[in-house]
Parts: sequence; C-alpha cells; structure tokens
Amino acid sequence: AASSEPSTGIIPLPPEVPELPRGYLVRETILSGIKELLFPSSSTSEQQPATVVAVQGMGGSGKTVTAAALVFDKTVRARFDVIAFLPFGQAPVLRDLQKMMHFQLVNKTLDGSLNGDEVLIALRMACKDRKVLLVLDDVWTKEAYQPFARVLDEATDSRLLVTTRVKGLVPGAPEFALGLLSADDSVGLLMECAGEKVSTPPHTKLQYKAVELCGHLPLVLSIGKCRECRQTVAA
Repeated sequence: AASSEPSTGIIPLPPEVPELPRGYLVRETILSGIKELLFPSSSTSEQQPATVVAVQGMGGSGKTVTAAALVFDKTVRARFDVIAFLPFGQAPVLRDLQKMMHFQLVNKTLDGSLNGDEVLIALRMACKDRKVLLVLDDVWTKEAYQPFARVLDEATDSRLLVTTRVKGLVPGAPEFALGLLSADDSVGLLMECAGEKVSTPPHTKLQYKAVELCGHLPLVLSIGKCRECRQTVAA
C-alpha cells in the first residue's frame, strides 16, 4: 500500500496505487512528456493544458507503472488536493470502481441505494471545488470510461489520466504512446530484477538476446515469465 507523508505536507495516496517494482527504471523522457501535456511549462505557454490525457501502449509496456510513478512524483502531488486511482482491467465492475473512487475522495462509503444518475451526482459533489487527479488505469472500452468522463470539477485545475491499450479510446484527448525500452535499458531492468549486478553498456550478446526474446517489454522483463530469457541469462 502507498504510504502517506503528513509531515511534509504531501497529500497521501490511496492504497490502490501499486508500489513501483524492484528494478524500476525511471523513464524521465516519458514522465516529462506526460507532465508537459498535463501541466505545460512556461517556456511553451502557448500550449493549453489538457484536462484529460491518455497514455496508450500494448500489454506489458509499463502503463500501470508509469501511472504509479507519476502519482508518486511529489511535484505532481503538490498540485492537487486529492488523488484517486482506479484499476480497471478487461472486466471491470463499474459500480465497485465508483464506490472506490467515492471512498478515496471523501473517506465515506457510497450509499448502495443510489441509482446510476444519483451515483454520478455523488461523485461530482465529492469532486466539487477540489483539485483532483483521477487515474483510470488499464481501461479497455469506451463504455467503461464514460461513467468517469465528466465527474471532475471543470472550474478547478483537476486532471484525468487514462491508461489504455486502445488507440483513440478518449476522443479529442491528447495521447501519449509508450514505446518499448531500449536494448540497454532492457538488460539493466532484467539483471536488476534477477538480483545481478548491472554492468555498463555494451552488454553481452547473450543478455541482448535475452531481452530480445522478452520483446523489450518492461512487464515481461520484471516478472521473469519468459522461459527463454531465464535460460539465456543462466547460460
């Protein structure tokens, strides 16, 4: 579970935010790109901030870890009054996610007798006059996204971040595409997760072959499900 930091004035994170995995590589270019869409810097003041941003990538490309890294960033958290983080997946139970969001926002259980429209009103009231960062992680369909599309208070500097495998899931929203790790970063992550010393590039041919077999995907590299990778590294 994510920990709160009351002594520093940084807002706490809900327990649904996953911890960053062992061997996590800070992908500053990616985080900076997403933050630039959400909070344009003064040097590019002509760019309007996007109230909704989609982070798109194939399975295993690191969408969830990227979203977690963003909300762990203290400079991001300092911009908001509260953060809500909702894990979707392929078969989400939307009412459960709405209850989760309400509890994360106001620390109160959502009334189970409310109908669909009343739930949306309750969520909007929970967001009213508050700067909220809402993260919808791993959304697969527009139907799953829609109930959460208009709950934030547009009069505040609230932001909505959606991670998804589906291109164009959020019409009109800028989309940040997650690329694969470089060969050198892939080897670094694989060796770190294996508990081995990470050498300075260039790495061995066997190590490059191992990460090639894993497709340079951060999730596959970090959980070690690629049998060929384990056999190659062991060799």
